[in-house]
Amino acid sequence: MVKARVVYTMKHMRSIFRLKGIGLLLFFILGSLFAVGDLLFVAGLSFLCLLTRGSLPDGTLSSIIFMTALTVIVLYIDLWVFVLVPKNNYDKYKRKYGDMPIFYEFSETGMTVDAKAEGFEEHVRFAYDKFDKAVETKEFFILSENSATAYIIGKNEITEGTAEQLRALFKNNIGNKFKG
Repeated sequence: MVKARVVYTMKHMRSIFRLKGIGLLLFFILGSLFAVGDLLFVAGLSFLCLLTRGSLPDGTLSSIIFMTALTVIVLYIDLWVFVLVPKNNYDKYKRKYGDMPIFYEFSETGMTVDAKAEGFEEHVRFAYDKFDKAVETKEFFILSENSATAYIIGKNEITEGTAEQLRALFKNNIGNKFKG
């Protein structure tokens, strides 16, 4: 049996993106590289025209406007996905639950979640077959029962048992849905 006491932080919320896989990270990296490259191109072309005291070739201004607009869109998507969504989720969580600790208990048959605060009490039990995906990162175990819900347990938040025992439970009971 493994037990954990978790008080969610912004770091927990950002870790959820590990569930989305490498595709989302590649989108962020490529989008950021595109934005930087485009801004360098626009700035360089404008600077070159100033140095040579020439004017921009025909059609260049509309290309610059298009590239700049595309860059703004890509940067906004990156900002929204990697900064605003986790912050919004964290703010909603904090408004609803505050710094309420959540107690997790993992056994061979499933996971139990207990949370109790003023005016709020929850006791939920899950069988491992209810999880769509589970991921282990350097710092966390992340379990997802659907695309809208994730349970994040920090390895340093385990109060009874070890991360190795929890990993073994997930491998034995979640199988191929667990990525360690």
